[in-house]
Amino acid sequence: PAAALVGGIAVPAVALTVGWRWAFVMAAALSAVLVAVASRYRQPGGEDSGPAQAGADGPPSVVLRLRLLSAAVCCGAAAGTSLNVFMVDGSVQSHILAPAKAGLLAACCGMLAVLARVGLGWQADRRPDRDPTAPTLTLLATCVVGSVLMSTGHPAAFVVGAVLAAGLGFGWTGLVHLSAMRGSTDTARTTGTLMTGFASGSCLGPLVLGHVAAQWGYRPVWISVTVLGLLAAAMMSAVTTRRVVTSKGASR
Repeated sequence: PAAALVGGIAVPAVALTVGWRWAFVMAAALSAVLVAVASRYRQPGGEDSGPAQAGADGPPSVVLRLRLLSAAVCCGAAAGTSLNVFMVDGSVQSHILAPAKAGLLAACCGMLAVLARVGLGWQADRRPDRDPTAPTLTLLATCVVGSVLMSTGHPAAFVVGAVLAAGLGFGWTGLVHLSAMRGSTDTARTTGTLMTGFASGSCLGPLVLGHVAAQWGYRPVWISVTVLGLLAAAMMSAVTTRRVVTSKGASR
């Protein structure tokens, strides 16, 4: 989301003033500065963080839940990343928004997603007794509603839909990480499995939907995002239900 924020602002501020190539030049320069600054700060050595965890697979129910989570976040990441990637070009090519307004819309969505992730994470920390996957379903439903509005092609509906889908609706990722960590006894395995889903979706989503846009335009892209959001919500719902059932069984 932060990248979408910066990229969106770069459209009216750089690309439409001095040319789009300079946006990449400035991004590369900023990255070089950040790398140089970060290299000055190193983790103090000599500290033993303890032995690595055993890495056992765990009970079948835990393994199944983690795999469902990974598949769910794969679909969700494919939907959210594709929205960030194609929002500006899609709205411009579909004659819905001018380039500057499309860039500002992307920036606003990125800022809203950042605020949603931080705010929802803060709220989840205050309620450790509540399963973080439950509000994730609400956010995924918000993403689905937003992508449906975007597929209508109406400018006002498109803007509202983008705010819901790529803004507020893309605030679910931190909650999934928190949920997975709370129910995990092997942090390394859990993180690796979950990030496999995130990385796969973030890579395959824009790659596949880019071909869809090239062949049939952007409306099928927004429809595909809707389907991916529904799939993610369905698998997330199965994860939440299975966790409730397992917890009840354990209490008995």
